[in-house]
Amino acid sequence: MSDSSTRCKRILDPQELIDLCDFFKSGWMVRTYKGYEKWLNKATSDLDKGYREIHGMFKAEYRVDGPIFQSVVGGFIINLVVGDNLEVKSYYTSDEENDESLLNYLEKVASERGYKGIYSTVPRDQDKLLMSFIKQRYIVSGISDKYSPEFLNYNISKKIKPQFVGDAMDWVGAVKWYLDKNFPKCNIVKEEENNYKVTLSSVDDLKLETYVYIADTYIPQEVKTKPFMAFIRQNEKYPSILTINEKELSRDNYLCYDYVRSEIGGLIVSIDEKYYDRANKNETFAFVKGGRTGIFVKKGDLIIFNRTTNSQDSNRIVAYGIIKETSIGTPEEVWKWVRYKKPLFEKREYDDFSSLKERLLSIEVESMYNFDDGYTAEELISVLSLDVSCVDLNGRYISKRQREVFESERKLKKSRDEKLTKHYGD
Repeated sequence: MSDSSTRCKRILDPQELIDLCDFFKSGWMVRTYKGYEKWLNKATSDLDKGYREIHGMFKAEYRVDGPIFQSVVGGFIINLVVGDNLEVKSYYTSDEENDESLLNYLEKVASERGYKGIYSTVPRDQDKLLMSFIKQRYIVSGISDKYSPEFLNYNISKKIKPQFVGDAMDWVGAVKWYLDKNFPKCNIVKEEENNYKVTLSSVDDLKLETYVYIADTYIPQEVKTKPFMAFIRQNEKYPSILTINEKELSRDNYLCYDYVRSEIGGLIVSIDEKYYDRANKNETFAFVKGGRTGIFVKKGDLIIFNRTTNSQDSNRIVAYGIIKETSIGTPEEVWKWVRYKKPLFEKREYDDFSSLKERLLSIEVESMYNFDDGYTAEELISVLSLDVSCVDLNGRYISKRQREVFESERKLKKSRDEKLTKHYGD
């Protein structure tokens, strides 16, 4: 089964949560673990406490007017424990053909939350499930009877490659991530424009002081390379250069831009159908998203909305607006700012969404324009010449030049539609 025929996401909607729990109860877990349903009820009742998440996989059903994603075909529960490894519970799919896609998604979830590995257990009698994990390079590290003396379980685990999951335009954050990954301890402090003093500490507290040059709009003449590279140097006369390339700083190899931060002209964001409907009732409103990407948009930039829904015409570009103001901070700080800006979230919804997030971005939007027909994700990618897949549009910057192309195309399309309407109307 191809990735395009399924959709994976974190479950927040109450009805989807009920559907996924019913799906779990139909699986091997009920037969294997005594008291599983009682544990599941407890696990799903305290999601707002922030140490668990439930994720589901939905299968596409194709209709004349497009696909809908309603049938649950897989899912898992994660315990967001403190440490390097993410704990997975209740992993289950109705068809082993879905395992590769769901396990790839699980790995992405773990990486985005900063984990370096994943671990779980598989009952000894679930041979096909065990093989699905092994095919994805999980290793069996032992056998335990932790959950039931009657059923032995394999302990499985996998190390995952650390990835930079911050904003690709955040030069300092990218360098800090790189240093954290390669050195036990480091501290980075800005001394002057583009130059940062870095103190590296070893395990026995020996310290090495060096300097990092972080390129943005200016690159030293002697260094022939692209923007957003970092250069560690010992002194000004004889620099010792360490180049951090795009692949090491990218997330899923797509968050690398061929223009600098000053050329940002807008942002593409996903919006659930429910919140899109609420946005249409206000001239201005505040939109909230996770604060890892999009932090460098500013007043006057364009914001393009990609509506997501489980019904017909899913994933369509349906509207755009002008950014009036932005705010970045902790969930508590952002709520104090956003509650007076006509937020699309109710307080309970906001608390559910913001749980476990360290930073949020809130964008106040004005002058929103809806499309009569909209674009598919593929059409928008073609219009803007974006080097990105459909599933990775959320949080994608567009340049000032791409904004001009988008606005010009909208004017041409509107003009063509008006001519056609007039022609057939006459």
